[in-house]
Amino acid sequence: MQCESCPLTLNSWCHRHRYFSHSTLRQQKYAELYSTINVGEQPLKLLKLSGTRWLAIAPCITRILEQYDELKLHFEISKDEEEKNYTADLLYQMYSDPANKLYLAFLQPVVSQVNRVNKLFKSDRCNANRLLEDLMSLYKSILQRLMMPRTFCTWRAVADYDVNDERNHLPLEAVDFGVKFYIELGQSRLDSGIVHTVKKHGRDFLMKLLQELQQRLPSNINHLQSLDALTPETVLGVRKPRLQELSFLPKYSGDIGKLDGQWQRLATVSWPKDVINDSEKFWLTVHSHQDASGERDFKEVGQFALSMLSLPISNASVERVFSQMNLIKNKLRNRMRPRSQKPPDTLGAA
Repeated sequence: MQCESCPLTLNSWCHRHRYFSHSTLRQQKYAELYSTINVGEQPLKLLKLSGTRWLAIAPCITRILEQYDELKLHFEISKDEEEKNYTADLLYQMYSDPANKLYLAFLQPVVSQVNRVNKLFKSDRCNANRLLEDLMSLYKSILQRLMMPRTFCTWRAVADYDVNDERNHLPLEAVDFGVKFYIELGQSRLDSGIVHTVKKHGRDFLMKLLQELQQRLPSNINHLQSLDALTPETVLGVRKPRLQELSFLPKYSGDIGKLDGQWQRLATVSWPKDVINDSEKFWLTVHSHQDASGERDFKEVGQFALSMLSLPISNASVERVFSQMNLIKNKLRNRMRPRSQKPPDTLGAA
C-alpha cells in the first residue's frame, strides 16, 4: 500500500536491495559502519522482496526495522560522498521521515500473522480442522480491529459478517493498530495531520486484507468444522457427537446402521497410546483393527473417516512437485537427444 506520507512501497524495497546487491563496495562500507555502531557485530543481509510471494514481505520489514537507524545514517553519508546518487538521496529522505517507520511498525505484526497461517497451509501434513481454526482466528482478529464489537456463535457467522457495510465499521480513532504502532507513535512526535493520514491508510490496508481473506474462506466451513469430531480426543471422549449430528454424514453411501454401531463402539476399545495424538494414524489403526475371528470390525467407520480426512487443504504440495520437476527437466535438458539420434535436416540442405 502507498500513501503520501508513507512512500514505502514494493518498488522502494527493491531499490533498497538493488542499492547493495549490485555493489560490493557499498556492502563493505555499510558493514564497517554497522560494526562500528554495534561493537564488532556484522549486519544481516537485506532480503530481496518478491512481488508475488507474501512470505517474503514480513522478513523484509523485520530486517529493515532491526537496522533502521544504521541504514538511515549510511544513506545520509552516501548521498554526500557519491555525487548525483539519486537512489541514496531518495532512500535517506524516506528513512528521515518518521511516518515511514511508524507505518512499518504497524505493518510488521500484521503481515507476520498472515505469514504464520500461510506457512501452515504449505505444510505437507496438517490437521485440517486445526488449519480452519487458525485461518478463522486470523480472520476474526482482523475483523475485531475494524468492526463494531459483536459476539459470534459459529465460524459460519464470522465468515458471513458484512464487512462492506459502513454501519459496521469502527471510527478511525477506535481502530486497533497494534501495540507496536502506538509505542512508535509515542516516540515519533508526528503532526496530528500526518498521524491521521498514516492511520487512514493503515485502516485501508486492514480492510483490503480482510476482504481478500473473506474471498478465500472455504464455502464448506460447516463440513470442515465438523471434522473436529474425527479427532481421537473427541471420538474417545465424553463429548463425542452422535452420528446424525455430523454434517458430512449424507456423503456416506453404505449401511448407516452398521456405521452407527461401529461409531458407538469406538470408545470401548483400548487403542494404542502412540496413535491417540495423530488423527491419520488413529483411523488407519481403526480401519485395520480385527476382532476375535480375524475380521475387520471397524472397516466401514475407518474408511469413511479416512475419506473425509483426505480432503485437500491446499495445492502447495502439488506446486512443490512441479517446482522440483522444473529443476530436473529444464529447457536445455528437454532439447537434448541421444548421441545416436541425428538432428533433423535443415531447410535447403542437399
